[in-house]
Amino acid sequence: MNNLLSVSSFGVFSLANGTNDYDGTSFTLFLDFTAPPGTSPDPGNFLAAITGSVHGNTGSLHVDFSSVPTVFTYNGGTFSLVINDLDVAVGGSTNVSGLFTATPAVPEPTTWAMMLLGFAGLGFLAYRRRGTGASQLRLV
Repeated sequence: MNNLLSVSSFGVFSLANGTNDYDGTSFTLFLDFTAPPGTSPDPGNFLAAITGSVHGNTGSLHVDFSSVPTVFTYNGGTFSLVINDLDVAVGGSTNVSGLFTATPAVPEPTTWAMMLLGFAGLGFLAYRRRGTGASQLRLV
């Protein structure tokens, strides 16, 4: 089961003036954050490097973040982070938002097999002990 958590607290992007034209200039945004609640260790500190490009002219900008999720592993599974694209006009500002998708860890098939074998062994031992106890009662 995936747990989706939309986040709008990565900060605010403001455009004070618009004297430059941008034709797809690439950049890297570094995010240092703690893991979503419930991950283990809680909180875990992570660093994400999100790439993107800037397009625009003297009136507004479009910031195009990479739509490829950045995947992180923690003790209880994985989670991914995607930052949403944003548009901002001169003199304006907008929230930088994104989406966390947490995926809990699923045991490997060999782990399931070992658990089932262990439960079968416990069941067999309980069956033998119950049978031995009944025969001892008959002898006494």
